[in-house]
Amino acid sequence: MVVKSCYFYMILITVTYICQVDLNKIQIVLYLTGETDSLTLIKLSGRTRVSKSMNREFDLDEYHDRGVELLDEEKYRKALIIFEKILKVDSNDSDVLYHKGEALFELKEFERGLSCFDAALKIDPSDTDAAYMKAVVLGDLGRHHDAIKLYEDIINQDPKDVDALVNKSDELLKLDKYAEALKVAQMAIIVSPKDKDAWFNKGEAQMKMGESLEALVSFKKCLKIEPKDEESWYMMAKCLLHIGKQEEAIKPLLIATSIAPAFKVKTHKDPDFRKLYKRGRFKDLVDL
Repeated sequence: MVVKSCYFYMILITVTYICQVDLNKIQIVLYLTGETDSLTLIKLSGRTRVSKSMNREFDLDEYHDRGVELLDEEKYRKALIIFEKILKVDSNDSDVLYHKGEALFELKEFERGLSCFDAALKIDPSDTDAAYMKAVVLGDLGRHHDAIKLYEDIINQDPKDVDALVNKSDELLKLDKYAEALKVAQMAIIVSPKDKDAWFNKGEAQMKMGESLEALVSFKKCLKIEPKDEESWYMMAKCLLHIGKQEEAIKPLLIATSIAPAFKVKTHKDPDFRKLYKRGRFKDLVDL
């Protein structure tokens, strides 16, 4: 009996000592008993949690970092599971909501991803990354006007956000607003002269406006930046066709289809090339 009392007293002293330590440096971990079918995290001070099922201290920061690693490894479903478990502990973690939205976006679950970015922005309206991803999702959902409005908000906060500028020009192209798309693409080029996508959007807008010669210059610029970009080679071939240089169009088309064989199918569906199938050498180069 005396032994038990002394043992209890020692435990009491130890717990009292721990409780007096700065909680910003040391987290008090309570190990809970009981079984669970899934990982259960108990919220304590700071970001340290307890796993009942595993009966050990669990650090949410490490858990979060592992989820991000899985995103980088393109293991989106596994990353999603991790982020969902963290949110069961802290549903107001805007960073985790953002990453969950990223995982859902990559899994093409756009509506669910959109709700995550909305939730993250509700918690932190200044989160431009969440706003950017929301705009991307809106564009993929065909809500181009809404996407453009969000990109404009981002650009107003940072006029040098080249990604927002490029994506805004892309959305304008989808709405057949070629002159506006050209203007925005040029703004992106001023900010980042070596941005291949900005040059590509400029070339596409020029081509849609009937400026094929100018577009050819833009696509050549794309290829200086990224020599193995099959889309730029393909568009260069189209420009050459439009300015009447049919024989010269063969080489860039051949390069495009050698980099990405799937472009042979695209070529067969493209009216610009379809009308040239009867030309012997041209047909051989793009034949399926």
